[in-house]
Formats: sequence, C-alpha cells, structure tokens
Amino acid sequence: MSETGVTDRRVIDKPNWTNFNETDELQRSDNAHEYAKAHIYPHIFTPRNAEGKAAKGELVYTNGIQDGGKALEEDRNEGIDTTIMWTSDRLPNADLATPITTIQERSRHPKFEKYRDLTLTYMNPTGAVGDFFKCRAEYYLYGFFDLEKNDYTSAYLIQRSSLFRHIIGVRTGLQMQTNNKGQQFMCIDLGILRDAGIIKWERLQRGQESFLSTLPYQPIAM
Repeated sequence: MSETGVTDRRVIDKPNWTNFNETDELQRSDNAHEYAKAHIYPHIFTPRNAEGKAAKGELVYTNGIQDGGKALEEDRNEGIDTTIMWTSDRLPNADLATPITTIQERSRHPKFEKYRDLTLTYMNPTGAVGDFFKCRAEYYLYGFFDLEKNDYTSAYLIQRSSLFRHIIGVRTGLQMQTNNKGQQFMCIDLGILRDAGIIKWERLQRGQESFLSTLPYQPIAM
C-alpha cells in the first residue's frame, strides 16, 4: 500500500517485470508521469482550432497501476501506460470522455542520456516477449528524468507504428544487445529516428523544444 492508500501493483514478485523494489525507478516513473500530465501532454494534445485557441474542456488520464481493471490489463499486456481523453461540460454526460491517444511512458536515468538511443525490450530469458511484440500504444513518451530536479533533461514523443516499421524494414541505426540477465533488447539511434520523421516532438537539454511533425491533434504544430 502506498502513502496515498493506493495499492501499488508494481511491487510484485513476477519474472521479467521491472523490480521497482530494488531501485528508485518507481519514484522516477511516478514523478515523470505526473510531470508529463502537468507540462507535456496538455501542450501537445489539447485540441485547438486553426488559430491555436484551445477547445473548452480538459484532458483526463487513465493510470493502470492505480486504476486496476481494464487499464491495468492494457498496461501489462499491451504496453499502454496511460490513455489520454478529453472531457468537457459540453458533452451530454459528465462521465463521458473522448479518447485522444495512448502512451507508453519510458523514463530513464540521465546517466544513460549520453548514448543518445532508444532502448526497446525484445525477448526475456524465460521466453516472455518484450515491448517489440506486445506494445500497442500509439506513442512512446521517452526521455531521461532527473529525480533531484524533478524534470526531464530531454524528452521525445515517438510514434510507435513508424518506429516498428523502421525497425522491421529499414533497420538503420539499430543494434541488438543482451544484458547480464540474459534479456535481449534493441538500441535505436535517436538521431536517425529524428531524420526519419519518427520523433514527432522533442525537448532537448538546453530547453529547446520543437514539433518535428504536425500532429493530428496539433494543427499549428509546425
């Protein structure tokens, strides 16, 4: 049970799942999620008209770890950490919300930032498949999150379908590696993903932010 009274479903003994008990990754994951809700998702996914005026309403989010039920199954089996939805008092029912997109969140320690790559699990030593075979989220929010500063040092919005097509068809900038636990994972060069148009938005170390492609929810992104 967490301090908030919510059962934390990550603190479990399950082969091939991240052991959040052994590292500070639980806190990193939680803090990065809350930061994204406050500072990244509203900026990128709030529906706007051609002049950039925001629609009346607000974004709401699922959280499989806290919500349980269907959201938890999507988290574990389909790699969907959060579904972003839009709600408004203009809708016919206060409980209604319109799905906007789905996200898998990957927040890594800033010490890994120097490698300038995206890592993606392939196969686990027990034969359980990694994200490359199960993730159905529309986007990855991928980045390097500093717990002391409570901020991303750099962050990227990566379109999953384009990423997977690149891995299968183009294969440039891709390396397969195996860690000391026998887990196979892919490393993909972020620069190549940027050049291929697979990174849709990024915020780099110096605070530079750019939309690299117009999103369907962001008509004036360019």
